[in-house]
Amino acid sequence: QETITLKVLAQLPLGEVYECVYNKYGNTPATVTQLEDGTASVSCNTPIVQPTIERNIPVTLSLKASSNQEPFVTASEPIMIYDCTIISTCQECNAVGMPE
Repeated sequence: QETITLKVLAQLPLGEVYECVYNKYGNTPATVTQLEDGTASVSCNTPIVQPTIERNIPVTLSLKASSNQEPFVTASEPIMIYDCTIISTCQECNAVGMPE
């Protein structure tokens, strides 16, 4: 499990929290860190996905407020999650390739 960090500008109202949404893999709570410039960064743990015969699994990451059903930002490209139990060497990892 890895962490993805995004810089955000909007501060949520009191009691609201950011949530990371990974399409069919569900939501995870986001960790917010206040930055010196007055903005904040949001960190999202990657979802735990069940191993498949695929070496990489594309997931869509969105960020939403806990009170909203709809995300207010979605990554423009899928994030690739790799099944490390299948990939055993650096050469094998490089051979997996990236989506086009």
